[in-house]
Amino acid sequence: MKHLLEITGLAIDLATGASKTHAVRGVDLSIAANESVGIAGESGCGKTTLMLAIAGLLPEWARVVEGEIRLNGTSLHALDMRSRRRLNGSEISCVFQNARNALHPTITVEHQIVRARRRHTKEGRSVLRSFARQSLSEVGLGDEILCRYPHELSGGQAQRVMIALALVGHPSLVLVDEPTSGLDPTVKLNVLKLLLMRTREIGASLVVVSHDLSVLAKACNRVAIMYAGEIVESGPCDEVLAMPAHPYTRGLLASRQRRGRRMGFIAGAVPDLRLAIGACSFAARCPDVIEECWRARPVFRNVSIDHGTRCIREVSSLRSWETFAWK
Repeated sequence: MKHLLEITGLAIDLATGASKTHAVRGVDLSIAANESVGIAGESGCGKTTLMLAIAGLLPEWARVVEGEIRLNGTSLHALDMRSRRRLNGSEISCVFQNARNALHPTITVEHQIVRARRRHTKEGRSVLRSFARQSLSEVGLGDEILCRYPHELSGGQAQRVMIALALVGHPSLVLVDEPTSGLDPTVKLNVLKLLLMRTREIGASLVVVSHDLSVLAKACNRVAIMYAGEIVESGPCDEVLAMPAHPYTRGLLASRQRRGRRMGFIAGAVPDLRLAIGACSFAARCPDVIEECWRARPVFRNVSIDHGTRCIREVSSLRSWETFAWK
């Protein structure tokens, strides 16, 4: 299978005063054309930092120390700043969390779409204005939105405008960070359906970053679970969520709110990412830990053809994810 995006051995450090935080640690991830992939994990696990690295938007205090990101076979690190910027919007685009804050606060919706479109075409003003109306229509918004400013939009409207902006240049890869954060359940479902429909229409691959596994179950074909800066499990979304092979994934599933069931939790705290971790990063919190877990960092191994985990225990030896986090 030809991959649109290939990430190999990616490590990213964040400068934190006199020390460094190892925010992303040896991540390998491949995404095929027209594929939707979810990246899940709790706050601080490195998923947003990974997304920003793909987009070329890491802050100045973040540095890629190892590894490579390739798009259609081209190393993104080898590109100069001008070439990298040309990819933004045309090949890679982003839908950020909290859309109203991500939009320009003093420019109307129409002007923002027109300005984004100008980066990809030399069309005249009347054509650009028609394009802005069409873009809003495609995300279910009327012409009355054109003259509004971000603060005049509801959360759902702002998220739809962000989706329209992200797709202006018909990119091949769309990166989405917590697309439904702060939205009510009905609006959340509509935004997800819209995002999937529009990316499929333009033939783009989709990467959705979220802590909400129910969002990823609806939006993605595959899912990668991150913990302490590394991917601890990945595979087909249905298989990973139905038969999780890593205790951390089981803990996330047990922590979901479900009617008629007691909500579980994962005891303990994440390891200090300023320090080197020479063992399993989840060992201190794992209910299935054995002595061998403390000896070395587990290698990523397959449990089925497309399903892998960074855990030395066999799936049959792990506790049921339905109950382990309560005990």
